[in-house]
Amino acid sequence: MESVRLQGVVDVDLGRARNFASKYCTEVFSHFEMIPAATQATVVSTPTPTHFAITRSLMEKGIHCFVEKRLRKLWKRPKF
Repeated sequence: MESVRLQGVVDVDLGRARNFASKYCTEVFSHFEMIPAATQATVVSTPTPTHFAITRSLMEKGIHCFVEKRLRKLWKRPKF
């Protein structure tokens, strides 16, 4: 996609972030709040308990979010 540019990667494991960033020629951010304001969209792929706070903060800045969440955690098992 010519009109899409990977702005950067955020990871608490900076070594992993640097490896990814070097592979895809992008920047590394150590915290999601460092994501540039001009960013249009993000993928939130974090442990389930952190999804809400991170997504809310990004959306309040006008950044669209795709939240990677396991559906299994959302559904209750049916009772028979």
